[in-house]
Amino acid sequence: MAESAALLVDEVFPEQPVRQWVLSVPFPLRFLFASRPEIMGRVLGIVYRCIATHLIKKAGFSRGGSEERKQGLPPGEKAVILPICLR
Repeated sequence: MAESAALLVDEVFPEQPVRQWVLSVPFPLRFLFASRPEIMGRVLGIVYRCIATHLIKKAGFSRGGSEERKQGLPPGEKAVILPICLR
């Protein structure tokens, strides 16, 4: 895990501030996600949309009209990395 983090910091992330969010779920949900990854994918999609909407509103933007939005991305957003640890 430390090697992956070092690679992300050194090679992937731009030289700009980065926000980090951590989602922790109860053990019964962890077992469900481990056995049914499609459910985990849907939950992570919801969490992602909630965080993205919060950050966009907090920055004073809306989800309309820009070139990035036409490509399906909110303003200023380029990528999300979701490492998953089910322990």
